[in-house]
Amino acid sequence: CELIGNNLEINSIKDILIQLDFVVKSTDKETWELLVPTYRVDVNRQADIVEEVLRIYGFNNVLLPEKLNSSISPSLKPNIEKLKFNISSLLVSRSFYEVMNNSLTKSKYMKYFDDENEFVKILNPLSKDLAVMRRSMIFGILENLEYNFNRQQQQLKLFEFGKVYHKKNTFIENNKLCVAISGKEASNHWKLKNESPDFYLLKGISEAIFNKLGLLKFLEYKKTEDDHFEFCFELLIHKKSIGKIGGISRELCADFNLKNEVFIADLNWDSILTKLNLNSIKYQELPKTFSVRRDLSLLLDQEVEFSQIERIAKSCEKKHLKKVMLFDVYQGKNMEKGKKSYSISFILQNDKETMKDSQIESIMNKIQTTLVKQLNASLR
Repeated sequence: CELIGNNLEINSIKDILIQLDFVVKSTDKETWELLVPTYRVDVNRQADIVEEVLRIYGFNNVLLPEKLNSSISPSLKPNIEKLKFNISSLLVSRSFYEVMNNSLTKSKYMKYFDDENEFVKILNPLSKDLAVMRRSMIFGILENLEYNFNRQQQQLKLFEFGKVYHKKNTFIENNKLCVAISGKEASNHWKLKNESPDFYLLKGISEAIFNKLGLLKFLEYKKTEDDHFEFCFELLIHKKSIGKIGGISRELCADFNLKNEVFIADLNWDSILTKLNLNSIKYQELPKTFSVRRDLSLLLDQEVEFSQIERIAKSCEKKHLKKVMLFDVYQGKNMEKGKKSYSISFILQNDKETMKDSQIESIMNKIQTTLVKQLNASLR
């Protein structure tokens, strides 16, 4: 009864087993001795007997529980190896190849860092190419790109899980995830366009990773500077840095004979794992109503970012605003200097009842008024 979830009468259980050619020898009220038919080689444990009874009794006759038992709640301790496997599978499904580089690397890479004393140096290196422990996984990835481009590969999507090492009073090692894209798309298929990967493709891949981990809603971007990047954004969760993403500097690309732009997300895997406790799983019924979409085409200052618009909109309506999406950007001809145009869609939904036009208009007016006030936005 504990396994099935229903209380079955003893006589019903006995009748089912007899009909299935089981010999029932009752020893007492709680324990039965059964002889399994010789041709039923698949029945060899207690759970198999329960399954046989349930098969005849009918799965549809088992009542659904009103609440979930704690025994089936997700574990509070994540399986780290399973998480790595899931993220690797996600990237492979997006046409990425996994690489594995040596933790020992070339001493010449020390010049790209401010303090060479923080490098972990090998006392008796076998060669100059294996003289120090790597401080960054970027250089190994750049070597992979150079090697493959020299062998007529036109577009590359690579990722690597690994460790980096440095010393500050003591030796420190950190787990990292490095994701890179570069090259030119050259499709021979008549239906596919030839498009080169860009920063936004990598940004979308990175957000897919955080979405898989349940951390996307906490992710923020902050523009920063890094000598290894031409342009760079720091990735933050609750104001704590968990990595960087951007385009590798032209000088660094030239040092590796890379003619194509290279975009890399350098993620601190250890820091990301410490944020997994922010992801709380909630169960709820599917909404019984349709969602409503409203679009706004806004004229904005050049410095305004979409994340600001999204944050303001969600602060105006926390209950019924389900999603904010940017679907068009225009900059250029016939546009006032220092301005740009964003076309944004807002998805609204009340999970329990259909939203009225007056309610929708009230929410949209509040969002529009706040955007005008805080971002100097205007409707086009």
